[in-house]
Amino acid sequence: MRTILLVLSAFVSTSLPATERFAPETPVLNVGAEEIRAERLKEFQFTWIQVIEQNDEWVERGSYSESLKKDDMKLRHEQIISLPGDRSINTVTDFDAKTLFVNSVVRNITSGSPDRPSRIEIHYGDDGYSQRVTLGNGEQSESSLHTAVKPFASQAFGLVISALPLETDYRARLPVAFPQLQMWYWIELVVVDEITVQYKGRDVELFVVDAHWMNVSDGSVYPGGKDQSGGQYHIVKDGGGDLPHVWRYMSEHVDIRPAGI
Repeated sequence: MRTILLVLSAFVSTSLPATERFAPETPVLNVGAEEIRAERLKEFQFTWIQVIEQNDEWVERGSYSESLKKDDMKLRHEQIISLPGDRSINTVTDFDAKTLFVNSVVRNITSGSPDRPSRIEIHYGDDGYSQRVTLGNGEQSESSLHTAVKPFASQAFGLVISALPLETDYRARLPVAFPQLQMWYWIELVVVDEITVQYKGRDVELFVVDAHWMNVSDGSVYPGGKDQSGGQYHIVKDGGGDLPHVWRYMSEHVDIRPAGI
């Protein structure tokens, strides 16, 4: 399972010439870039449902509850994923309050299997991350990944998107590490539309953001769009309180959305 905030679909690689992978004029935003403004983020609490494609049908598979808390030093994002069979994943992510660099991720998993992870601890640094995985039987393993630049984290990456100065046609490219996959990617974000949806009798204004992915190790490309492997984010223009910052994530196999829409 891969998280956006949230969960990413299983990627399907598309081979493209290097010159067509990303627009050459797209600005690169590294950790600490002035455009990334953590003060745009507000505390919130919200719940989504996850719908996945299974045997050519879309079926509901679990729910997500998330909250964001802030203080002067850090932002703490907590995510609880409830899955069928009394399985759950509780993840706590601590961000730097200014740069949104993720200092640590701790994930506790209830699976009932001694051969599956029960706890994952991830620590990020200037050139990658290290992680320790503890299985249900107590066995531990450690791994690490070196990145050429200081990476953002895949966990709750939607919050980083929400901290950008989004507007129609805005685009930016960011480095993101995926410990779940032992890889890191360049992600190019493009605002392709602005829409308004109805939710509980009120208008919610959204930026529609396509996410194009490129695997740094082999150059594989995952196109952006709601029906593509890279997927699409719907970002709330004025999130916080009873509204999240990331409204919805869609890809060819996954739709994570508020219940009732």
